[in-house]
Amino acid sequence: MLQGNLPVLESSIQKGASVSHELLSAAFVGVWANPLPGIPKLSQQVLMNLFSDPYTTTIGVSPEGLIVQKMGKPPTPTVLFGPTRFQVLAPTVDETARVLKALLAEAHTRMSQQIPYLQNIGINTEHQWVRQKFAPSARWLADQYVRKGLTVPPDGAIVEAINLNFVVHLGVPERTYNVQLQPRAEKENGVFAAINDHREWNMAVPGSDKVIRLLNESVLEIQTSLAPLLLGGLADES
Repeated sequence: MLQGNLPVLESSIQKGASVSHELLSAAFVGVWANPLPGIPKLSQQVLMNLFSDPYTTTIGVSPEGLIVQKMGKPPTPTVLFGPTRFQVLAPTVDETARVLKALLAEAHTRMSQQIPYLQNIGINTEHQWVRQKFAPSARWLADQYVRKGLTVPPDGAIVEAINLNFVVHLGVPERTYNVQLQPRAEKENGVFAAINDHREWNMAVPGSDKVIRLLNESVLEIQTSLAPLLLGGLADES
């Protein structure tokens, strides 16, 4: 059975290859089928305790809606609740599901139990892959994605990748991934990926057990189907 917290995943791409994977954050995004007429007045006490640490939690308002953040080292646990969408981001799958459950319970009360359906959901995750072959990862990413596309790379030219953005459409399972790749900060042999798994939904907001299952399934699919494409054949030890 999949567990709610998957900090390190062993998968088929790691067989025969010395590579480690870490899930850095998990976020669940819901886009309302019908925009809310306004942001409900949610309890300040509930919001301050969403991350179980009111002393490091702040509440603010942006053009997108209400924002709750727990201050500290990134990834910053964050809640957004606005008229067009909501988002919950936390370091682990379990924490994301727990915070979402508390947030929606409060919204359910304040909105007279009239929470609309979702049109779309986003299962957003951040990942780190570490392998000695990736060092330095800025050069490795450029070799994989950029340098081969230069018409005639001049002798001695050094190309480094800073930020790569693209979309991958997979057929089995049918998925669309928005991918951002970067060299991992402060880890020369690490590759960072922010991946958005966007899906049509047209249903009610899922419960916490379903959210855990969706997030875990997405992480596993990324490891088994997407990561080998992104990282260039990890079965090759050379």
